[in-house]
Amino acid sequence: MAQLTNFSFRKKKVQVFFNNLLSKSVKSDQIKNHKLTDASVSDLVESLIADSGDYYFNGLISLLEGIENAYRKRYSWATVKLYYSYYYFIRSELYALSVGVARDGRKLYSLEAKAQTSPELLKGGSDHISVLDLHYKKHNSDLINTQTINLSTPFNWLRDKREIVNYKINRFQEPAIPDFWEEFDNIRTANSFESTLQTYISKNSMYWYIENIAVIALPLKRLVLTKELLTNKKIVTKPTRAELKFIKKNFSKKIFQFLNSVYKSDQP
Repeated sequence: MAQLTNFSFRKKKVQVFFNNLLSKSVKSDQIKNHKLTDASVSDLVESLIADSGDYYFNGLISLLEGIENAYRKRYSWATVKLYYSYYYFIRSELYALSVGVARDGRKLYSLEAKAQTSPELLKGGSDHISVLDLHYKKHNSDLINTQTINLSTPFNWLRDKREIVNYKINRFQEPAIPDFWEEFDNIRTANSFESTLQTYISKNSMYWYIENIAVIALPLKRLVLTKELLTNKKIVTKPTRAELKFIKKNFSKKIFQFLNSVYKSDQP
């Protein structure tokens, strides 16, 4: 098997920061007692900002892939992609709010960019659940965090739909339409696909907590909220020229037009 000797990748900045903390400052079993200095907090803030922008881009691409699949009525894979977009967006928000997570083997820690605080060992070890819990604690006034969908938190509701598609059914349902997509399929039949999306990202849209539409309306609403938060924190959200070129080439025209509409208000 050929070796990928020329393949390179950039590790997450917060993880690199944490790794350096482990190797230079303290032993692994003492990390939770280590107090962050003013200098290390400054480095952590820089790492959090960089990772926040990266997670936002991951969320954006996952969202566009989810919308593309929904446009083509590939609703099973759309569900998976839209779930991941939501997860990436809330992780981006968490980092923008000065809290990150990093691993030491199977142990997962949270780090807050505040002097004299220590890394906190998180229970369970699941990135997704831990990020959700930290986001709720740090941003409990968030519009979406204040509502439920069928008695579940929006994130848990969306995660359940993803788990149905990935794990609980024996195969993807196509050409049949999953029941939690039926309402959207009816709406996009009666209206244009583009106008339906625009309705869901409008400023006062509350479709995201309507159960039969939330699978797509919820990640779209999260996009709007995440973009707003990062913009207020002076974190760049608009894709680079190279990234836009890639999106234009690899997604349908309708999806690229939707992306342009998201950033239209940013134009001078």
